[in-house]
Amino acid sequence: FDPETMLDEYYTFKKGYFVNLEAPADALTYLWTYSDLADTENPITLSNDRYLYFNTSDAFNMNKSNENTHSFKLVLSITVTSMEGTVKEYIDSSTITIIDQNTTGHGGC
Repeated sequence: FDPETMLDEYYTFKKGYFVNLEAPADALTYLWTYSDLADTENPITLSNDRYLYFNTSDAFNMNKSNENTHSFKLVLSITVTSMEGTVKEYIDSSTITIIDQNTTGHGGC
């Protein structure tokens, strides 16, 4: 796998939709977290599994209910064992934008 591109740079999903993201196979550990773009110091854990399956409305805290779009930082951290037996951690991040079901296009920052 390419550790630089575990995640796409941007994802845009509609509110209430189900999404499935997949991390590289055969890692020792998986950690999916997210935070508001304005508060990346307090990430919230979404999953410790290889597959991240979620409902966008349930998984992401939309702070302002009147917002049509809101962007978050999604981070995937994995640890793998190299051929030499050393353990390495890889981290990749993405901007996830949740949009109203009637909205089209990318709303990322």
